[in-house]
Amino acid sequence: QMGSTQLEQYRDDNALYGKDVSFSTYNQDGDLSAQGHSQMISVNSTDQQYSFLGDVFIDSLQEDLVVRAQSLHWDGIDQQLTSGVRDTLELVRGSSSGGDDRQDGETTSRIELAGTGFSASAVSRSFQFSGGVSGVIVTGKQQDSQQ
Repeated sequence: QMGSTQLEQYRDDNALYGKDVSFSTYNQDGDLSAQGHSQMISVNSTDQQYSFLGDVFIDSLQEDLVVRAQSLHWDGIDQQLTSGVRDTLELVRGSSSGGDDRQDGETTSRIELAGTGFSASAVSRSFQFSGGVSGVIVTGKQQDSQQ
């Protein structure tokens, strides 16, 4: 599902362009799996190429992952997500599960990273930064509390 203040498609172009875009994706059960927004989007569904530009925000509820960047590109054929080589991308994992606020005694973790030259593979379920990276990784187990 996608919403936009302006959508354009040109006669000889297989691409769709949108301004002030919001989007949502759903899993096979019809549950929301991801949502986000960007200032602009370019979609070429024939080549499965999707570019998000300007204040990009993606919240993957299914993967418990939040991504913020100025630009992102998704290659649907190769299943690759990339940012610009010099663009800073912020990634937070553990945000939807409540992070350190879990009350069930399970192991908690939260990763907050910012770096340049981001790339991720949906096939291998891995990511990397080719430039500098900074961040925080929190791991631990909640203590049992009985009342």
